[in-house]
Amino acid sequence: MDRCANCGWSGDLHVHHRRLRSQGGPSTYSNQVTLCLRCHGKFHASPYEAHLVGMILHHGEDPELVAIVHFCWPGTLIYLRDDGSIAFWVNDTNSEDEGDGWKPLPTRDRK
Repeated sequence: MDRCANCGWSGDLHVHHRRLRSQGGPSTYSNQVTLCLRCHGKFHASPYEAHLVGMILHHGEDPELVAIVHFCWPGTLIYLRDDGSIAFWVNDTNSEDEGDGWKPLPTRDRK
């Protein structure tokens, strides 16, 4: 993408690995986001806050199963897929599941 996933700025862009390369993070669509220099530095300086919005993952977390907050879809969580597509959280009011009715689509078998 030609804009920062966090703020939408189009200058000085970097590829950020959500699960860090030093932790074995792969170079896959689901694990990489485009960030501007300012946001990239901010997330690395504040990993706790970055984890809250899905920009830095803990060791062993599957990037396809951790949603991110993205400037293009404010207020909506999205999943980045390894095939280059995205999936949204949708309000499924017909769900038979207990809880608040929100679930990710498409679903994927957890390992």
